[in-house]
Amino acid sequence: MKHYFKHNNGYINIDEENLYLTKTGNWQEVRDIKERIRASSQEKETSKIKKLFYWCLAIVEVVFLIYIITIDYKYLITNILFIFIMNFVIYIFHKRDFGKQAIIPLNQIEAIEPYKNGLKISFKDVTNKPDFEILKGVEEKGIEFLMNLEF
Repeated sequence: MKHYFKHNNGYINIDEENLYLTKTGNWQEVRDIKERIRASSQEKETSKIKKLFYWCLAIVEVVFLIYIITIDYKYLITNILFIFIMNFVIYIFHKRDFGKQAIIPLNQIEAIEPYKNGLKISFKDVTNKPDFEILKGVEEKGIEFLMNLEF
């Protein structure tokens, strides 16, 4: 039994033993994923670096816009539109980077419940502490399958 379902920031892969949160849905990616522990310091650091990158990008864009304004107002709207489109493309390109990767053993799952426009999965992590994951935008067939999953 192998199933996979899409959600807003990646995929949910399921086999006989585990539920995997992946960025691409590729079963080859599953080999490199570790069991879920609360966010490690390395994950937090990576997240900070990504946020810093996007803030630097925004600052560069504002400086570029100010430079264009000082040169000529004629292309102001075109440049604002260009910057907006560029940000949108960068967001779409990096959207998978916002997804989480984890292994959740099926025998550690305590509950799967509907939550707003997705699911809330309650489970025990590697250290046997209660944890949960909220997945938004899960496909309808995925919600139905996961709600009927025996764990």
